[in-house]
Amino acid sequence: MISKTEIEIIHSIFKQITPNLADNIQIYDESQKCRISHLVKFEKNKKIVSVWLDFKELNQWKLKILFQKHKQIDHVFFIQQVDDFYRVGWKLKK
Repeated sequence: MISKTEIEIIHSIFKQITPNLADNIQIYDESQKCRISHLVKFEKNKKIVSVWLDFKELNQWKLKILFQKHKQIDHVFFIQQVDDFYRVGWKLKK
């Protein structure tokens, strides 16, 4: 499970590259495809198994910060292109 402390670290990493990031974390809803500026969590059996943020674009500056800080969280870091946006976050190791 991704802990509350880890979510706070993830939020602070994303806040550095997205200053207008909302303070609340939203639960994944299949009907809302892309949520820019909102941290999203996916739960399985009431446990958080992944947390991410959607980006319209990822530039070199954002990527540099992400790759410098991603090891602060001991879970699988991912960047996934979904249609016309990028989903960046962490998920549990299998």
